[in-house]
Amino acid sequence: MRPRLLAASVLLLAACTGPGGSSTTQEATTQAPTSTLATTTEATTTTATPTTTETTVATTTTAAPTTTETTIAMDVPTGFEVHNGPGFVIALPAAYAPIDLDNQAAMQMLQDSPLGGEELNVAIQALQSGMITFWAFDLTDLSSGFAPNVNIGRQERTAFDEINVYLQTLADQYASIGVDVQSVDEVQMPFGPAVMAVSSFPIGDGTYTTAYQLFALTDTYVYVVTLSYLDPTSDQQSEAVAALMTFQPTE
Repeated sequence: MRPRLLAASVLLLAACTGPGGSSTTQEATTQAPTSTLATTTEATTTTATPTTTETTVATTTTAAPTTTETTIAMDVPTGFEVHNGPGFVIALPAAYAPIDLDNQAAMQMLQDSPLGGEELNVAIQALQSGMITFWAFDLTDLSSGFAPNVNIGRQERTAFDEINVYLQTLADQYASIGVDVQSVDEVQMPFGPAVMAVSSFPIGDGTYTTAYQLFALTDTYVYVVTLSYLDPTSDQQSEAVAALMTFQPTE
């Protein structure tokens, strides 16, 4: 069976919209989500001891062609690595490798791996379209036919993009596209409140993946961070929540 990728962020962006953005130098904390709706799945936090890491992100202003550097302090769980993407920074388990369209050697290795083929092309097309700005995957164990993966999308924020709107309407919006929402929670992030959701996404043949998602609203953008697993273990559940809690917008 070939590995299958779930573009949960693509499905989400088709159903929801949003933007916002400000740089922050606060430390990310792993606070437990505060339930705001009926929750059937309890999010667990990682037991690994986090280390505080400062990462420098280069940002370019649109008013003038100057580049400034912003230093962001974040709590990085043990065994995680920091990734800088377009307008964000996030820490992920070390096994996750991002797709780099500009690295021909790395792309050829991916094409030659069990991930290569139609599934990889889906990720490449999403990245090229700009709907998804970051996609990474874990090829450690593909025996299930599914590659655990994380993708991040963003789009401009509209007047309808508010935390309370996501909390109140996300389940209904997802139900309309065949997604079963297990929980929706408000979480406090260094940049302000965000929404964390756990859902079951259909990927065909009666198979569902579990998606852990963070909806981060800044002044300009809405970011959608999605980690997808097939029958996640308790460790994977913990790592998903830990990774989402490290996300920080940089613009």
